Amino acid sequence: MSIDINVKTAKVGFFHLPKTFYVLLLIEVLERFAFYGLQSVSIIYFIQKFRMSEAISSDLYSSFSALTYVLLILGGVVGDRVLGIARTYLLGIIVFIIGYGLLSVSSSYDMLYLSMGLILVGNIFFKTNANNYIGRCFERNDPRIDSAFTYFYMSINLGSFIGIILVPIISKAISYNVGLSLCACSMLCSLVFYGLFRDRFHLIDNQIGKNKKNKLSLFIGLLIISVFFAYLMGNLLKDSELNRVILFVGSILVLGIYLIMAFRLPKYESKGMLVALILILQSIIFWCLYVQTMTAFILFAYHNINLNILGYQVPAGMTQAFNPFFIVIFSPILASIYLNLYNKKIEVSIPAKFALGICVTSLCFILLGFASSFFTNDKFQISIVWLFIAYGFYSLGELLVTALGPAMMAKLLPKRFGGFAQGIWYLASGIGMKTGGLIVAYTTSQYKSDNAIQSLVAYKHLFYSVGVATMIIGGLLFFMVKQLTKHMNEVLAHQA
Repeated sequence: MSIDINVKTAKVGFFHLPKTFYVLLLIEVLERFAFYGLQSVSIIYFIQKFRMSEAISSDLYSSFSALTYVLLILGGVVGDRVLGIARTYLLGIIVFIIGYGLLSVSSSYDMLYLSMGLILVGNIFFKTNANNYIGRCFERNDPRIDSAFTYFYMSINLGSFIGIILVPIISKAISYNVGLSLCACSMLCSLVFYGLFRDRFHLIDNQIGKNKKNKLSLFIGLLIISVFFAYLMGNLLKDSELNRVILFVGSILVLGIYLIMAFRLPKYESKGMLVALILILQSIIFWCLYVQTMTAFILFAYHNINLNILGYQVPAGMTQAFNPFFIVIFSPILASIYLNLYNKKIEVSIPAKFALGICVTSLCFILLGFASSFFTNDKFQISIVWLFIAYGFYSLGELLVTALGPAMMAKLLPKRFGGFAQGIWYLASGIGMKTGGLIVAYTTSQYKSDNAIQSLVAYKHLFYSVGVATMIIGGLLFFMVKQLTKHMNEVLAHQA
């Protein structure tokens, strides 16, 4: 049950939100610092320290990212049915600390894969329940919920921005071990803040979490199982073909379970789940683009971007900071726009935002293809300014799609399926990421790692192909907006 809320008299704006919401924002900043700090150095770290090829390193991280999102549904189920939200959230923080700590001292392939498996498992328990908590801070028809999820998304990108800046700089100046140890320290701080505000988390926990019976033994048991599961996930990451099969076959099975649940529900709950499913399928397109930023964009920057700024050679991974920089700028602007439109009784539906987001994101790729065609120097590099502008388009599109995805799930699906709903959203994310990773792997196979001409041609083809195809798909999605909005409004009206 939500707290601190009076829907009829609630004030709007960042400083008029539930108190627990601010604690969630703080912990999210720290967690995303760690996760994106790792992401900013991972590809180059794999290449330089473990002597992996570009194709293998990009496939490893895209597989890791896909599994991180796909398996979130397990965390949702544990939070909903086994431990409750608060304890599952805490379990994720503890496993994170172990994973990042081990990664910072990894010296062998076995340690590397085990630590990545632990981080993957930590994310399973943490991420879904963090989003579930945001939804539980608000009543379903509270006008602040879209803005709250946007602020939450801003906190994610604030943490990632700081991590993407600091971890590559420290890793380059000192060592990867020291840079990655910052990630473990960040999660230790998260644990401290959780402990300080533990009572607030339990106050809005679900009924499973409020039942204290046998929860300590369950918690310890799941912690032990988590380490064993992390070992299995580490081995799965070693086998690209196997994790691909498991991902897509598992997705089909979960889709079947989702549809069975949908058709067994009352009419309007069923319709809400089906509308959500259509939007989820659309989001897969975006996540296919998203994975390019953590793989293709870094490798493109490594080979074909002039990274010299005022005499300092910027680490390629630091260019990812452009994304959270724009997110932090755009988030409060969009949040204010949403509230102003609401006050004026003007609605821009989530389906319309999704379609617009896909089209805007496509401009990012088309711009990079254009710059690669006409604005290269004698070293076959383009200015970092082009990448900066491209990230602006990408970030705006990202806000229109992914920041509103969890809010859409919270609105359309029954609240008792909160964790499962968020898990389904992230399952779609994983499918899109793995598909995008396959595209990147094909691109890296088209050039030699020391040949700037070949890499420029390969990435130019990638950017044009992805950009144009996505723009066409986004245009087609606009034709579905009217019907989807109609059905969505019917569901929300019935809930009211």
